[in-house]
Amino acid sequence: MPALPKFDSRAKNALAIAQQIAIQLSHNHIGSEHLLFGVLSQPQEGLPFQVSFMDNLSNEELLEMIRKQGFEKFQNSRKSNQDNNPLLPEITEELQKCLDSAIMVAEKHNYNYIGIEHLIYGVLRTNNSNGQALMNLNEESSQKLLDVLNSLFKSYNKGYSSENIIPTRKKSKNRKNKDSALEFFTTNINQKVINEPKFNVIQRDNEIKRIIQILSRKNKNNPIILGEPGVGKTALIEGLAKKSMKIKSPSG
Repeated sequence: MPALPKFDSRAKNALAIAQQIAIQLSHNHIGSEHLLFGVLSQPQEGLPFQVSFMDNLSNEELLEMIRKQGFEKFQNSRKSNQDNNPLLPEITEELQKCLDSAIMVAEKHNYNYIGIEHLIYGVLRTNNSNGQALMNLNEESSQKLLDVLNSLFKSYNKGYSSENIIPTRKKSKNRKNKDSALEFFTTNINQKVINEPKFNVIQRDNEIKRIIQILSRKNKNNPIILGEPGVGKTALIEGLAKKSMKIKSPSG
């Protein structure tokens, strides 16, 4: 998953709410349906578009739709969380595709942030996902929103970000040593640990071990770490990077 600092505040809040809703519903996954709820929970003042798909549908009604998950083709693939103390709900493959799509459209149109406009675009463009199925309950409204977003992205220099700030165009593609999308939207934690050899993470061994367990799985191996600013999310990843750099690769 991409590093969160390149997400604007509303996008971060949407992701945090997605995690909270997944835990509230006792789901051991975070899917596109949870992200959709997180996006719709954000204040929309100052946005150049309206994120909605059904008139007069309250958050409570949407939450109940997600709870029931009345889509037969998804029911067999969703399991309740049996862990009484879930540390890191896992993101689904479809949510990863949503985030990838959001990043790609932001990069394509030279945005230097990822906002809820990109997240909702990712939901709309991820076929056969729970979030898209919910949006398509009103196909006309869904298509109109997609058209508005496409127009917004094409003329972004005349629009503004989801924080009412005009997006900054990146430097010319012809400039030397242009950063790749990966370098632009992420941070090289390994390099940071190398540059700060005395860095240590204290009393977070259990959390780091849990992350390693999830990463070591054959399936469902995408951990997600969300929380309020300052609780130590980045420190966990830095601790993981330092631990992984000390592990010797097996011979043969």
